[in-house]
Amino acid sequence: MRTLFWFLIVCTSFVNGQFDPTTHANWGLVNDEKCGLQPALKIFGGENARLGEFPWIVLVIADKKDRSTGEFIGGSMCGGSIISEHHVLTAAHCFTDAVHEYYNIRLIVGEYDWSKDPDCDSDDFCAPSFIELPASKVSTHPDYQPHHPDKSYNPNSDIAVATVDPGFQFTDFVSPICLEYGELLGNKFAGEVAQVIGWGASALVDNKTQMPEILQKASLEVLDLESCRFSTEGKKSTDQEPAEQELMKPYLCAGAETQFSYAGDSGSPMFVAKSLNEDIPRQYQIGVFVQYFDANEVWKDGKRPHGYIRVGYYLEWILDQMS
Repeated sequence: MRTLFWFLIVCTSFVNGQFDPTTHANWGLVNDEKCGLQPALKIFGGENARLGEFPWIVLVIADKKDRSTGEFIGGSMCGGSIISEHHVLTAAHCFTDAVHEYYNIRLIVGEYDWSKDPDCDSDDFCAPSFIELPASKVSTHPDYQPHHPDKSYNPNSDIAVATVDPGFQFTDFVSPICLEYGELLGNKFAGEVAQVIGWGASALVDNKTQMPEILQKASLEVLDLESCRFSTEGKKSTDQEPAEQELMKPYLCAGAETQFSYAGDSGSPMFVAKSLNEDIPRQYQIGVFVQYFDANEVWKDGKRPHGYIRVGYYLEWILDQMS
């Protein structure tokens, strides 16, 4: 308990203002006048998003092969978020682990429904076709420990920035989300409702996860630490890590019994709508989804908390990668 308390003090102290991101040389690359808006508007247990509702969502695809044999293993799928004309924020484990080499990394933007191209709504209004761009560079946090299948997963610093060059052409269907800053950095968000999105597993049928074709969204209550610890007491993560140990990291915790982020949502954003400095309301990203637990588990108190890396804790590192 002493160790847990010490770590939380460090995390809170940083978020409460030791680093002011607006003073960073690269701050001008993010949070422009287009960020966090939804101009095109006319998850497990989630619902279909509307066409163009979340123009910052990115589908992150990579191939992987065995490091020792060179044998092609298959592909991986994650989510991410556009944070500038050249950068995507996502999870480190989408690009690295201890036994596989990830390559041919692609970033797909402007996507909504996998099964259709172009995507159209019920009124036959159609968006432009999706755009697929190769990642020219991927920066994973130096403190992240790549997962080995024979060892417990450690979500600490599971965050990454992918770069595209040439960059994105912003439209009503492709535009950035804002990164939290200012007064948001001191907010723990406990009890507030945040939004999560992704193409990860959205339902269980015969104990098998079902992957949606259409982008999903869900609104989740952010839990305070004590509620999260109570709900996860004695649980194991999908990689057999005691849940209480995971909460020692700079996390946000959120989820309900029937709505939560899940497999395939890794790297996808958690965000809240806020108005800062007398500006219009915008969507600000506060978390990156990294950790989930078994969907078949029975949970206490009707909650099913899952882990999100806190964006504010890593703002300085994120901006450093954008030079």
